[in-house]
Amino acid sequence: PFAHVHTKSPKSTKTLPPRGVEQRNLALEITKQVGIPGVIYFGDDDNAYDIRLFGQLRSTKLIGVLPVAFRGGGLYERCIVNATTGKVDAIVEKVPTKRKYPMDMAGFAYHTSLIWDKNPTFSSAWPNGNQETKFTEQLIQNIQELEPLAWNC
Repeated sequence: PFAHVHTKSPKSTKTLPPRGVEQRNLALEITKQVGIPGVIYFGDDDNAYDIRLFGQLRSTKLIGVLPVAFRGGGLYERCIVNATTGKVDAIVEKVPTKRKYPMDMAGFAYHTSLIWDKNPTFSSAWPNGNQETKFTEQLIQNIQELEPLAWNC
């Protein structure tokens, strides 16, 4: 099942708040109410998607990560997977930041069980560019908990 929902963003007189906070929180609330197991993926409106992505997302057990092309002025952003453990060791980004999980919104998907168990939300109080990492910090403790998708990123 799927749903298309909408809600307005608040008007700000001083600075532009991060975009999509209210919309994503509404989607999380509906997900909790519906209670159907599945995967949540917040696609960005400025990306193009390969149809194979959706098959990859179905295998997400907790948090799946995948590469995003043309992120931050670079060719791509992707995870580095340890060949021995199969776990994510790092996420490569063109311009290093201090974000714990430096991912684009289109670079991850969450299983609904995490949403039910942890009750995470997005916040307009978080600085622009930090929605992804702050949200993920509510769900996991370390980067090795991320599941590499797209043929190991």
